[in-house]
Formats: sequence, structure tokens, C-alpha cells
Amino acid sequence: MKNLCRVFMLLLFGSLSALPVQAQSVEQQIMDHLFNAELAQADSLIDMGIKQNPNHPKYYFLKAHYNFYMRYFAQRQFDRDSILQVIIDNGEKAVSFEDEVEVTIENQFYFGSAYGLLSRAYVMKGELWDGYWAALDCEDYLEEVLDENPNYGDAYIGLGVIEYFTGRLTGYQSFLAWMGGVSGDTETGLEYFKKAAENGKLLKNEANFILATMYRFIEIDLDQARTYFALLNEKFPNNAFITNQYRQTVLAQVIAEKGFNYLKSNIDSLRVAYNINNSGVLNIMGYNFSGREEYETAIAIFKLNIELYPDEANPYDSISECYQLQGNNIKAIEYTKIGLQKLPTDSTINEQFRENLKNIMETRLKDLGAVTEV
Repeated sequence: MKNLCRVFMLLLFGSLSALPVQAQSVEQQIMDHLFNAELAQADSLIDMGIKQNPNHPKYYFLKAHYNFYMRYFAQRQFDRDSILQVIIDNGEKAVSFEDEVEVTIENQFYFGSAYGLLSRAYVMKGELWDGYWAALDCEDYLEEVLDENPNYGDAYIGLGVIEYFTGRLTGYQSFLAWMGGVSGDTETGLEYFKKAAENGKLLKNEANFILATMYRFIEIDLDQARTYFALLNEKFPNNAFITNQYRQTVLAQVIAEKGFNYLKSNIDSLRVAYNINNSGVLNIMGYNFSGREEYETAIAIFKLNIELYPDEANPYDSISECYQLQGNNIKAIEYTKIGLQKLPTDSTINEQFRENLKNIMETRLKDLGAVTEV
């Protein structure tokens, strides 16, 4: 199954440049702690801010922002639905102050950013209509911010999310977004992210992170991805997630330049050099090349992954998806059935992921006209 970290990729929090120096310093500390994976320190500062400012949207929106990123930067897994609910609870708390605080450009930004987080959380939960309505509120607030101050660079992140991901919708979801008044364009979205990276203040590093993940997992432009991950890795060396993404981007470039045979022949040393310590690393590599329609290289990588991790179900699902894209339905069916056989005894995944993977593979067999045998 495709790595869902692409979804990760996308937060709407912004510049606090008009605040007093002391307050801005605290908020910058929160962001620096968060991106350096010093999660306890970031969370403590946010809780202190909520305690001192219980009737203001700022720290509730920062709390939602923290939880959105914490899913990736923490060294342990969290229940997805529980984290989404925490994001929604804090986002809704932030926007509950709309009629209670002074109308300022900063507060408009907080509300727009909180609505942006609510939109993404609703969509991730499958509550599409609520997500699109929240996106409209996000758009209205952040456009007002930029109308008042076109140099408010951090506001472009929220608008970039709407433009980029709405521009990628197809079919029913695209129609529903249109009915909800939301539309977008991927190129405009990327340009907005770049404006935030160039002109943002509090969210400059976040914009770089978004661009790195977009180019790595969706646009499949490894040169651009490496540039942005390198900037982040240099500034935040304690963030293992960022470090691993940087290394894996470099590894993907190595494979692209030297070929799969180089990977196969040097797998032992490369596993150490690039921290290939689980099936997810090569799985993502395979998708990188599949996304570039280099299916033979992708399939070879997926097969190597199966050799290294023969008892895990997800690598079989990934190679079957690649075969389906290539048009080889016979192989797609073959590997999907093996994946389903491995699924019950795969000890590396939780029950929620197991059920999702089962549904995906059974749906693929149905779409391919095959019979589920397990």
C-alpha cells in the first residue's frame, strides 16, 4: 500500500511577526523543538501558552499543529483516528473564539490556519463535505490576510494545500469539491509553497518540509527533494525522520544513476549506509520508480524487498500494484493472493493496517476479475 506519509506532508501555521519579541521567541522555540524532534519540550511550551492564554486561538492552533507533525517525528506509532480527533478538538477550540477576540491580521491567520487543519483532518476521516466547508473558511481568512499584507509569506501554505490537493482530485471527489465551491491547480499550489519557503518567518522550515515531501513522493523529482531535505537535515540533525528521508532520497538517486544491479550487488553495505532497516524503505524506493513509470526497475526493487522480508504482506501488495499499472494482470493477481496469505501471520503491522491492506488486496482481485481464495 502506498506510503501515506504524502498525506503528511501539509500544515497551515503561520507567521506571528507582528507580535512582541518575547511571544514570537516562544513560538519559534516551539517550532524549532518540534522540527528537531524535541517533542516534550515543544508540547510543554504549548501547554504553558494555553494555561496563560486560555481564551485565545493561538496556542490551540499550535497544539493541533504539533499533533499533526508529531505523528511523523515521534519514535513510536500512534493510533491514527485518535490523533485526528485531537487535531479536530484543538482546531475547533481555536475557531470557537472567532467572535471573542479582536479582528487583527494575526487572528485572521490563526483562524484560517485552524480551519485548514480541520479540513485536512475531516478529509482524512472520510468526512469530505465537512472538509470542503472548512477549506472554504480557510481560504477566505487567508486571502484576507494576503489582501491586507501581500508579504505575509506563511499564509501561502494554507492556500497551497487547497490548490495542490484539490487540483489532484479526480472523479467523485473532484465533483464533490466542485459542488462545495473548492477548486485548485497543482502548479499554483507548488508556487505558493515556494513563496512560503522564501518569504515565510515562523513557517519557513515547514514550507521546505512540504516541498521536500511533495517532490519526493508525488512529483517524483529527486533532485528537488534532495535540495529541500538537505536544508532541513543540516538545520535539524536530531530529527531521525528527516535524516532518514534525506538518506533515502540520496539512495533513490544512486539507484537512478547506477542502476538496480548496483543496489542488488551492494545491498549489505547500502543497508548500513542508508539505514534500510525495514521493508518500508525499499517499498518507497519502488514507488519512486513506479511513479516515474520505470516499472522494470520498480518491480526489481519490490522483488528484492520480498527476498529481504519474505513474511511481510505489504511488499507483495506493492509489487502487485506495480504489475497492475504495468498491465500485467496475471502477475498482479498472483502476488496479491500471496500477500493475502501472508497477512494473518504478519507480526510487523497493527490490526488497523492489516484490515486496510486486506480490503485493498481483495478489492484489487475483484477489479481484476479474480476470486479471493483466503
